[in-house]
Amino acid sequence: MEAQDGGFTGILSQARLPLSRLPIRVYGLNPHWSAAVWDRGKKELTPFGFSEGVGYASGNTRAGDLDVYIGSLATCNHPDLRLWVVEDRPGQITVTAHNPTDEEISAVVKRGAGYDRVPAFDKPVAVPAGSRVSFTIEG
Repeated sequence: MEAQDGGFTGILSQARLPLSRLPIRVYGLNPHWSAAVWDRGKKELTPFGFSEGVGYASGNTRAGDLDVYIGSLATCNHPDLRLWVVEDRPGQITVTAHNPTDEEISAVVKRGAGYDRVPAFDKPVAVPAGSRVSFTIEG
């Protein structure tokens, strides 16, 4: 699937597959940002990884339809910034932004569009070259 605005939000229909989980390839995500499958029905978060710029996720469609967000948990307007969600729980998220470049990066960090486990936020950050900044949003 192709990500829009940092991810995919929708319903994956029930399917009785020979595998226990439906494999999902996600294109168009920044592989330097934390990503996961957020099952909004079960309230389960399952992180996934990347290989050569493609995200590899999965979902269990045997038990019924899945109401999911699949994508970046936090996004920003500067693709060189590394974003790691280091802690999250309902209503709270802690993000670390790392700048691997030789110049300061100013950006606005936002919640992944469909990741409604945490409050929406627009957090301006200025990250010095070779440094990182962490922040927590509560709501």
